[in-house]
Amino acid sequence: AFEYRFVPALLEADNLLKQGTIGSVINFRVVYQGPEHLSIKKLTWQLDKEKAGGGALFALGSHSIDLIRFLIGEFDSVSAIGKSLAVKGDVEQLVMIQARMQSGAVGSIEVSQVAAGSAIDMRVEIYGTKGTICFDNRYPNMLRLCEIMKKSVGFREIQTMQRLPDAVFPPPRVDVNWLRYHLAAQYQFIKGLDGEINLVAPTIYDGLKCQEVIEAVLRSWDSGSWVFLSEI
Repeated sequence: AFEYRFVPALLEADNLLKQGTIGSVINFRVVYQGPEHLSIKKLTWQLDKEKAGGGALFALGSHSIDLIRFLIGEFDSVSAIGKSLAVKGDVEQLVMIQARMQSGAVGSIEVSQVAAGSAIDMRVEIYGTKGTICFDNRYPNMLRLCEIMKKSVGFREIQTMQRLPDAVFPPPRVDVNWLRYHLAAQYQFIKGLDGEINLVAPTIYDGLKCQEVIEAVLRSWDSGSWVFLSEI
């Protein structure tokens, strides 16, 4: 599941973007990284490209790609490079993507499973003509916002906690954590099976569009050139 769609702070970011709070998006940056492939002790199916399809691009890149689609819109074209280290398995551990969006925005996505000192860190920065939005999953209860039209200088913190939407359990005043995103995603999936439509919840179509971007990234890495999504 694309559980980052259900992070309250990122839902607030979506609201702010729709309201035009930071104006038109100029560029974005996503960094999603962890150290798990630095200490591999045994070969698992996740390290076998034939079984898993890929490594960091599939495990981390898919979430990053879907989140950007959710917040900013469709990809137009991508350019990418990657790296596979001499560790057990044959999947990629690092991928760096440059992207052009259909909206005209540009941005970068960097995913790594060989980032020493990281936990499973995700940072999202979106820069607009009127301000900036920043999210860091090490501080999941807040979103940082800068509005250049305001008299105050710099960023202010928006406390989101369990709101957006208000959680039944745990209550809104309780801190957010990783488990909350996954529970919310599963909950909405079950409700979807019962016929309830949720505009936040990803669909099979969203999965397809994400896979198209992944395919474009792989082709770009292989060819060393920009790949347009219209070619996929």
